Amino acid sequence: MKPFLCKFFVWVTATWMLSGCMLYDLHDDLERQDRYGSVSGTVRSDTSHHKPIQVLLVKVNMLDDHDNTIANSTVMFKPGPFQFFALPGTYMVGAFEDRNEDMIFQPDEYVGWHGAPDPIIVKPNKKHEGLSVILRSSEQAHLQFPLLYELPPFQMSRELVGKFRVGEVVKLSDPRFAAKNGDMGFWEPLEFMEDVGGGVFFLQKYDPEKIPILIVHGAGGNPVEFKHIIKGLNRDKFQPWVLFYPSGMRLGIISKWVSTTLSILLVQHKFEHLYILAHSMGGLVARDVINRMIREGGGKVLQLFVSLSTPWDGHVFAAKGVKQCPVVIPAWYDMVPGSPFIKSLSKTPLPSHLEYNLFFSYRGGWHLTMPPSNDGTVSLRSELLSAGRTFGKEGPWF
Repeated sequence: MKPFLCKFFVWVTATWMLSGCMLYDLHDDLERQDRYGSVSGTVRSDTSHHKPIQVLLVKVNMLDDHDNTIANSTVMFKPGPFQFFALPGTYMVGAFEDRNEDMIFQPDEYVGWHGAPDPIIVKPNKKHEGLSVILRSSEQAHLQFPLLYELPPFQMSRELVGKFRVGEVVKLSDPRFAAKNGDMGFWEPLEFMEDVGGGVFFLQKYDPEKIPILIVHGAGGNPVEFKHIIKGLNRDKFQPWVLFYPSGMRLGIISKWVSTTLSILLVQHKFEHLYILAHSMGGLVARDVINRMIREGGGKVLQLFVSLSTPWDGHVFAAKGVKQCPVVIPAWYDMVPGSPFIKSLSKTPLPSHLEYNLFFSYRGGWHLTMPPSNDGTVSLRSELLSAGRTFGKEGPWF
């Protein structure tokens, strides 16, 4: 009975949950995702330069100090919390203030490590929390970390996050944006990252005179779905950026990758304005990206956020899928109404300088498994939740 219910839930939400239940491939992909652990902590600094902070997760080769690689990195615009996801192995966490904004450590820049530095052994599906990195002046760092200045420059590794593209210029007809790859991103997110890569792509060479618009697709989607909107943009004023991501992965992981990518692009190009247009589940991803950028100090560039048919209160079929399906797509956990992810989105207020426009869709009429007011996929209640309306557990159906 349960496999049948799983297929049924997917069918009734076909525009954002793909038809069919590819349980075998999904099960294999989930087993691979369980191999990842997480590393989180806080960066502190008393520097007055107010420059970007590069935080590094360095994979350690215990047999050769000259073979260490940067497994992951993130950019912060003020001291605060950080988080990484990593495969099993031995790591160190460090950070430096990028005073000249070239994303490369210089001997005169503030720098720090967790511990002396201390090795961190990452195990599958385990969390390492509470790490602390204190940035120190070069004089202090030379005394505490003398070996740091003797090591060769760290090299970027080709682990999973290294395949998330940052500002690669492509055409909308790029084969990577094929619908089948959007399907793969939903059902096999790790396979998607290894075979396709994903990332924030430019559809033209960066132009400092034009405002970038980041376009975010929904579950199982791809950038080509926005071809008519992109075609209608005034290209004298705007430059479209498209996000392509594995939509079946946990939404917090995706938003972390995206916020880090946007921070890197901000350091590289120093743009002053950014607009974000997001559809369906992509609106949830975009809102979490916005929250992260606000908390990390990069939110000043955010000027406009537009959501299209976003289920702000999640989706009832995600909850049923989590309970009934023998294998659960990770994103479903975050789509459950009242999930910790859904609740977290409203905890960071949108700043006054950020204009927000909510577009909802409505088809009405009878639906086998949904309330009368819906667009065929999402209830109007969920779409309008962030418009300031509050409901009880049952809530009125519009």
